[in-house]
Amino acid sequence: EGCTLAVGPMDGSTWQRYRWVTETGEDAPFFLEPSNPAAYPEYFEKAGFEAKWHYISSRERQLNEIDPRLSAIETRMQSQGVSLRPIDPEQYEAELDRIYDVSILSFKQNTLYTEIDREQFKSQYRLIMPFVVPQLVWLAEQASQPVGFAFAVPDYAQQSRGIPVDTVVFKTIAILPNKTLSGLGTMLAEKVRSEALELGYTQLIYALIFEENHSRVIPQRHGAEVIRHYSLYVRKL
Repeated sequence: EGCTLAVGPMDGSTWQRYRWVTETGEDAPFFLEPSNPAAYPEYFEKAGFEAKWHYISSRERQLNEIDPRLSAIETRMQSQGVSLRPIDPEQYEAELDRIYDVSILSFKQNTLYTEIDREQFKSQYRLIMPFVVPQLVWLAEQASQPVGFAFAVPDYAQQSRGIPVDTVVFKTIAILPNKTLSGLGTMLAEKVRSEALELGYTQLIYALIFEENHSRVIPQRHGAEVIRHYSLYVRKL
C-alpha cells in the first residue's frame, strides 16, 4: 500500500484503545485502564518494533493540599469571564456536544491525531454515562461557549475486587489552544480534586499521560507517584 511505517498496538486511531502496558508495578489495574499480557511488548520487539512514545499513570495519595497558584488563576479566569460548572446529567447529549467541540481542537496537536466525527465520539462517551458522577466532570465556559473540561470517574475496578471505592480516576483534561486560558487546566484539576475529597475519596489516579505533555506537571506538583508505564511502538517497513 506504499506505507513506510507501522505503529502499534492501535485499534484504528488514538480515539480507541492503543499502547502496551510495559511496566505494571504493584498497583492493581484501575477502571477503564487498558491491559495486556506481560509478554506482548516482547513479541513486538522480537518482530523489529521499538518503543517510540511513552505514557504514565500516577497515583496521588493526599487530596487536601491546594495548589498555591489557584487563587491567582481563579481571579484571572473570572476577569476573563471564564466560569466552571459540573456536567448536567439531564442534558448528557448536549454536554457531550460541548465536550466534543473542545476535544477536537484541544487534541489536534497530539501525536498521531486523526479526526473523529461527532457521533463516533459521542457513542464512546455514552458507554461511560452510567458511571458518571456529576461532581467529577466539569465544564469551563466563556461567554456561554465551552473552552475546557475535566473528566474523572470513580475507580469502579476496586468495587469489582470487593473493596471500598476510595479512588478517582482522572481520565481527561482538555483546554482550547488559547494563551489567555493558561492556568485553566490547573483550575479544573483543583476543582476535581476538591470535589473528590468532598465526596469522601482519598486518592486520585492521573491516567495515561503522555510523558512529553505539559499536563504531567499537575500530578508532579502534588507528589503523585508513577504506578504504571505504557509504550507505543514503531517499525520502519
